[in-house]
Formats: sequence, structure tokens, C-alpha cells
Amino acid sequence: EREMAKINCSRIFLGGFLWAVAFNVVWMSAWSLLLESGWMSALAALGRPWPQDLGTLVMWLVLTFGGGILAIWAYAAIRPQYGPGPRTAVGVAVVLWLLSGVGPTVWFAHLLLLPTGLILSSMAAEFVADVVATILGAWLYKEQQVGDR
Repeated sequence: EREMAKINCSRIFLGGFLWAVAFNVVWMSAWSLLLESGWMSALAALGRPWPQDLGTLVMWLVLTFGGGILAIWAYAAIRPQYGPGPRTAVGVAVVLWLLSGVGPTVWFAHLLLLPTGLILSSMAAEFVADVVATILGAWLYKEQQVGDR
């Protein structure tokens, strides 16, 4: 008989932290290499500067850590049904990307009349960041066996 396992909250936070670090490394690399000039131009055309203050950075870090916790919690929740490993992690990343990346990005692109190429490039970069981050965060996750302390 299989021993019962329960979600390991400390591993969710640890995996969520690694997710946030990995996401930000991939995203910031894509930002500096591919996206920054397009976003700066698009915002300048709207008469808006890119916010570069401490409050914006803190909000970004809090949101990405929250996204990491959500991603690894979702991985932990579906892992018993779909099995551990990268395939399950990629499934979580795709759902996360569809909900948090595609929908809001397309909505704001429509509202602000942002360039299609910029939006598609941003969504592609976020997809890669979500997949890499979720695989790495999931790699740290393991269930807590009943009786473990």
C-alpha cells in the first residue's frame, strides 16, 4: 500500500523562490537583448515613460515571487495525478502563461494600440521564462511524507 503524501509548503516556497529567480533571469535577459527598445518606443509614443523607481521594482519582485509560489503549488497539486517531472511542469507553465501572460498582454495591447510584433515578442519571452522557471522550481519540489517533520 502506498504511503500518503501531503503538499510540502516549505518546498513550495523554496521552489517559488527559485522560480522567481529563474523567471527574472530569463525575462531580464530577453528584456535587455530584445524588448527594451521596442517598449521604450511604444511608451514614448503614448507619452509615458517606463517606470524605473524602487516601488515598481518591489512590485515586480513581489508579483514574480507570487507567480512562482502559484506555479509550484499548482505543480504540487497536479503531480499525484500527472506524475513528477518536466512534462507536468511544462503543462503548469503553459496554463500559467495562458492565464497570466497571454490574456492580460493581449488586452493591454488592444487598449493601448501597442505594436503587434512587440506584443508577440513579449509573449514569446514570457513563455520561455515561464517554462524554464517552472521546470527549475518543480525540480526542487517533493512531497512531504506523512510522519515527516
